[in-house]
Amino acid sequence: MSDFGEGKTLKTRTKHRCEWCGEGIEAGTECFHYKGKFDGDWQDWYMHPECEEDYSVNRDTADDGYFMPYSAERRKKEMMA
Repeated sequence: MSDFGEGKTLKTRTKHRCEWCGEGIEAGTECFHYKGKFDGDWQDWYMHPECEEDYSVNRDTADDGYFMPYSAERRKKEMMA
C-alpha cells in the first residue's frame, strides 16, 4: 500500500532498467519515474511508457499494487498501436 509518492513522465538523462520488464531504458528516451514510499520502504524506479500502462491496468487488481520487479514481459511495438 502506498504511503506517499509521485510518478511522472520524463526523458532520462542516463540509462535505467525498467522495473516492470527488466529491459534497458536508453538515455534521452521518455519513461515513467516513480519516487516515494510504498508499504514503509523507499522506492525510486523507472518504467517504459507501455510497461507503466500495463502496470497501471494490473495495479488495482493484483496484490494491492505489489509486483515482482523484472518479471513482466514488455509489449512489442506492433501491439501498442
